Amino acid sequence: MTLYIIAGLICLFSVVALFLEIRSGGQEALGSARFWFEVAAFVTTLIFFIVASNAQQKESAAKDSAAEKQASDLQIVRNSQKAQGETLELQLRTQLAGAKDQAEAQKKELELQNEQNEISRRLIEAQQGEIQLLNRLNLNHNLSGIELSFTPSRERWNRIALAYLGTKSPPQQGVSYIDAPMTAERDGDHWRLAFGPIDMKEGNKKLDRLSTAEAANKAFEDVINEASLGLRIEWGNGTNTTLEPWSQDYPSAIYVSHDRISLTLHPPLVSWNLNELKDNATVKFYGRDFPIELPPSFRIRSLDPAVAFNQTIQLDWKFRGKSRDYEQQMNRQSSGPHKLNIVFKFVGPFAIRPEPNVRK
Repeated sequence: MTLYIIAGLICLFSVVALFLEIRSGGQEALGSARFWFEVAAFVTTLIFFIVASNAQQKESAAKDSAAEKQASDLQIVRNSQKAQGETLELQLRTQLAGAKDQAEAQKKELELQNEQNEISRRLIEAQQGEIQLLNRLNLNHNLSGIELSFTPSRERWNRIALAYLGTKSPPQQGVSYIDAPMTAERDGDHWRLAFGPIDMKEGNKKLDRLSTAEAANKAFEDVINEASLGLRIEWGNGTNTTLEPWSQDYPSAIYVSHDRISLTLHPPLVSWNLNELKDNATVKFYGRDFPIELPPSFRIRSLDPAVAFNQTIQLDWKFRGKSRDYEQQMNRQSSGPHKLNIVFKFVGPFAIRPEPNVRK
């Protein structure tokens, strides 16, 4: 801008000088060297001014074009960024909408699954209720039998062997009733006697069945009395079984051998509904400790096909104390209560076999 001002001033001064020169000298001034120098200076300055003005205009036009291009590029960049932002926002909205739809779908699926689980749970509860009812119906009868066994002490077996001496000899030669396991079943006021085989060198020998209803066989009742226990058994349902040979309270059957004596109890000696047994599986013993000490353990097992228990109970006999009560005077020792490890056996399409109780 300063250059244009200087050139303009030079041109103006040159014009003024030429005018003054012509006015003062007239025709003579036109022929002077000074006059033509001033003309040349004026023309040169004018040409420079014109060229410089054109260059300035081109430069300004170039700057304006560059500015316009820069502004256009900037607008393009801004438009691109705006488009990218809109695209990103659209993608984000799409993702959020998709996530929301997915969450809704998962929520509905979870609600449906919970509803199905609830239906399944109620169905299982209903089926279990039906099964329990059927199982209760299957258990709705009294226990058909229990076997209580123990190992006879030497003192008890000696008394049994002494009682055998009073029995008659068997018809078979070379054998004795004491060597044959004997099973005596109660028959009214008498006993039906069956004997196991006797191992002999020449083979097993079997003995005939007998009955104490015959006078010749009455001595076997002494054997049974020596093998029997004075015992009162208290079951978990509150019922009692009394075994006392002195008062003719006998088991349903009794098995006698050198190494095992077992007492079989059938109703009405044992009166225990299986539904009661399911909830009250305990037993307590009260025993007579004279003239022979009570056994240290009992093996007790079920004879009922619907329930199984077969366990050895270690007895913890304790003196019950002095009393005027006749039963307590007779059965001076007590043991228990003891837990019975019950396993129930159900039959039919709804059969379930519960796990047995864990023995302690």
